[in-house]
Amino acid sequence: MRKDRSFSMDAIPLAIESQVNNHVNVHEILHRAGLSSSLQDTQNQRLPSEEVGNIILTLVDALKDETLGFLERPTSPGGIELLCLVVVSQKTLRAAFEKCSLFVSLVHDDIQFDLSEGKVNATLSVRYVKNREQDNAVFTTMLFIVLLRLARWLTDKALILDQLNLTTPAPSFAKDYKDVFPCPHYFDQSENYITFSRRFLDNPVIQTPDSIPNFLRMLPNLLTSTAIDESVSGRVKRLLRSKDVYAPMSLSTVADRLQMSEAKLSRQLKKEGNTFAQIKDSVRRDVALMHLRRGDKSISEISYLLGFSQPSAFNRAFRSWTGDAPGAYRVTYKIK
Repeated sequence: MRKDRSFSMDAIPLAIESQVNNHVNVHEILHRAGLSSSLQDTQNQRLPSEEVGNIILTLVDALKDETLGFLERPTSPGGIELLCLVVVSQKTLRAAFEKCSLFVSLVHDDIQFDLSEGKVNATLSVRYVKNREQDNAVFTTMLFIVLLRLARWLTDKALILDQLNLTTPAPSFAKDYKDVFPCPHYFDQSENYITFSRRFLDNPVIQTPDSIPNFLRMLPNLLTSTAIDESVSGRVKRLLRSKDVYAPMSLSTVADRLQMSEAKLSRQLKKEGNTFAQIKDSVRRDVALMHLRRGDKSISEISYLLGFSQPSAFNRAFRSWTGDAPGAYRVTYKIK
């Protein structure tokens, strides 16, 4: 059953209060958005994503800044549209992300987007160059949502996340992360980044300049939709992982849960650029990484929890997922 599209209001005071030095009338912003003039009155409330989208639009209009005053230099209205024009001309998502990184570096000198690739995974990071105080949970989270929405729109395929890292402490609205980012997420880390399989970077860009206006109209609401991935692939991944536990379901069982035939499920996944086996492996990898990071279970125990017949089979699978053996990964992570 699909969840209501609502969003925690705890993020709104954090976003608006940060603009006091920009001579923004906070009470007027809230009034224009149809909210109480008291920031405290918005806490512990939830609003439909459309209403939160209106707040974002109101703040952008008041500031004349599409990056909401979080950066030293404002992004004038039309900046995101120009970025879209740049990336739709690229052939693949890889090239689009690279152009996005270049565009940001030309417009802003206090923030950088970096795309790096390993043997299996790709990492997209956000780094604040001049002032670490700019590293705000609300703004960084919004940046990653924009990048993921952009990737989904450009390719019309779900980008399945493996991990989200944020340098800030867990915010008061952290309870929403499990729905917005259906992957392991960690706070108080040394870097801000998302990781995903590098195969997604080869997905072709299918959008054209004519489709940009519709995307921009939807973007404010997309920023606050509870699920960043409502694709069939995302639904399968959430079925296979309940909280921090791998649920060893077969293709047949998952198809039954989604009320479709195995053939239809396989077709839908193929259309989105995935297979059931790939999603299953991504879930098992996520759970394995979590336990190796925590150091709460032995490699043999992890192997058993993930449904491997013996540790050697888990070792081979883990090496194919990450390029490292489980033991080596655990040692490296402890050193970091």
